[in-house]
Amino acid sequence: AGEQDGAARAKAVLDFETRIAEAQWTRVDSRDSDKVYNPFLRTDFDSKAPGFDWKAYFTAAGLEGPHDFLVSQPSAIAGASSAIAAAPLAVLKDYLWIQTLDGAAPYLSKAFVDANFAFHGTVLNGTPENRARWKRAVDLVKSSMGDAVGEKYVARYFPPEAKAAADRLVRNIIAAWDKRLQNLSWMDPRTKAEARAKLAAFRPK
Repeated sequence: AGEQDGAARAKAVLDFETRIAEAQWTRVDSRDSDKVYNPFLRTDFDSKAPGFDWKAYFTAAGLEGPHDFLVSQPSAIAGASSAIAAAPLAVLKDYLWIQTLDGAAPYLSKAFVDANFAFHGTVLNGTPENRARWKRAVDLVKSSMGDAVGEKYVARYFPPEAKAAADRLVRNIIAAWDKRLQNLSWMDPRTKAEARAKLAAFRPK
């Protein structure tokens, strides 16, 4: 009975996720810059994607009050809201539990890591083997505190004279680019001026 109940709960979550997935746009539509440019006011979410507590969501996100938003897939937002409104509370709880476990799996014990990679890495992306644990650990540090580590690295391995040399290199590239823009035969004077102004505003990092 326990296994049957577990299978039924898993199927209910899968059906819920499938409904959300079916509302998503194709990759082709998602690359269409005109289609994905959809200005929304805060109140548009209530009228165009009903079924979800948008007020609570935006308040929790610190975005209460009037704001302008760009929504890339309005029908997908509406579809997800509809799916959430129709789903039983138990399904939503199971879904969030699974999402939490899935998100934490790469950092748990080996059994979780292996199962997570078998699905996300191999089944979904065709990657046959997970990277070495130390490489994954380095990436985790870089993604979570990359600037702090970078500051220590620069202090040890990037002396002021190296920075000065890099700055000179960038200045020379910008100067060469500017000279090239001036000598382009296919660009009219107004466009050249705009291109050079854009280049002059370039801020090296």
